Amino acid sequence: MAGSWQRYRIGELGKVLTGRTPPGTHPDYFGDCMPFLTPTDMDGRRKVETTGRSLSQLGVDRLRQAIVPHGVAVSCIGWQMGKPLLVDRPVITNQQINSIVADRTRIEETFLYYALLSKRNEIFALGAGGSRTPILNKSGFESITIEAPPLPEQRAIAHILGALDDKIELNRRMNETLEAMARALFKSWFVAFDPVRAKAEGQARQDGARSGQPRKPLNVASDLPWPGAQAGVGAEGDPGLPQPLANLFPDSFQDSELGEIPMGWRAGRLDDVLAELVSGARPKGGAVEEGVPSIGAENVIGLGRYDFSKEKYVPQEFFERLKLNGAAVRAGDVLLYKDGAQIGRKTYFDCDFPHAECAINEHVFILRPRRSEEQRFLFFWLDQASMTQEIVSLNSNSAQPGINQPGVRGLPVLLPKDEVVDAFDQLVARLTARLFANCKESRTLAALRDTLLPKLISGALRIDVAERLIKEPTI
Repeated sequence: MAGSWQRYRIGELGKVLTGRTPPGTHPDYFGDCMPFLTPTDMDGRRKVETTGRSLSQLGVDRLRQAIVPHGVAVSCIGWQMGKPLLVDRPVITNQQINSIVADRTRIEETFLYYALLSKRNEIFALGAGGSRTPILNKSGFESITIEAPPLPEQRAIAHILGALDDKIELNRRMNETLEAMARALFKSWFVAFDPVRAKAEGQARQDGARSGQPRKPLNVASDLPWPGAQAGVGAEGDPGLPQPLANLFPDSFQDSELGEIPMGWRAGRLDDVLAELVSGARPKGGAVEEGVPSIGAENVIGLGRYDFSKEKYVPQEFFERLKLNGAAVRAGDVLLYKDGAQIGRKTYFDCDFPHAECAINEHVFILRPRRSEEQRFLFFWLDQASMTQEIVSLNSNSAQPGINQPGVRGLPVLLPKDEVVDAFDQLVARLTARLFANCKESRTLAALRDTLLPKLISGALRIDVAERLIKEPTI
């Protein structure tokens, strides 16, 4: 470490505030005036974006002394112990969070955030001693020490690490947009049946049964990647779809077990489309420290969302047996969490994300349709709120918490014509391919950040060397 670095106690770097929670007897203290930050909101993101609850003006007035105008908030209780979060807008935290309103003449807040992030394990250990629930009080928090260089060097270090996190954040936001586009297309075609309604209305006008403008079938039509969409090329009576796509849809409806559905489509059971429904396993004694990743409930989060920090493993030999049983994850697999508190969670893996080689454990189902073109349709069908409720209800009459294979196979499913599902898959595959490419890039960037973080924060790595490594990542 360079000689110009100095050691500070947290209490020397600004004002430390311990949060407060409004009395539960006054629900009118909660509203939409100011974010109310709790450890639950500290989900790994760098800055405060959204919080589960907010305070009303009445609540803010009651806790005005606890407002954190800016700085770094740190969780000081439970398994979130030591997680830091940058505060770039006024917030009030609960009593389980200590915040530093930094003296900016001494410490750069983003540098302080990364310095505390590098000390998370140390902070957790401070609070874990002698208590079932890890907890760290204000005086203990203020006594934590960090080393910091002069301000210009702090800013340079914060810039390097922040640039990596900025790109990760940009990818996350882009993925939210890509997922929203895919969901909008699914909902339009397979829930609202917009193309069918547009054709039915167009036919009705031609028959003189009614007048008026045709119904626009999809409000994201111009954003979707089909030829001619951006030029506004659409079918007669269906201005949002090119003619070849519009031709795939019927122009009338029929009754079914699922209610009104397009003519010629069917209502069926998941067993009608499934080729495989398998669950995984772990070896006796549970997961091991190294080997092939074993996907469990903690990893089944959502489309493109995967927590690498909670990863567990099985030996390569055990994985080979899982592979023979179909429990090794393949491109396009739909995963469903089948027991415990989060029954019904789903995800969809593709493009070697999260790994080119991994398997599932005994708490997860892999669902594989007979036709590969149905994989994305299957995921979005099961991920509807109504279907999630159907899945959860499979557990209601069981003495053993969890859902079984017969229950899953009996779930209702819409069976459109193959050519419609194929067209949907072709369009959405482009979106999900980009989404998973972003996921993989973010994983690489996060690994680089995690490698650079302790070296930069400790002064073991020079800034110019770190900048060169970012341009040509070889470490």
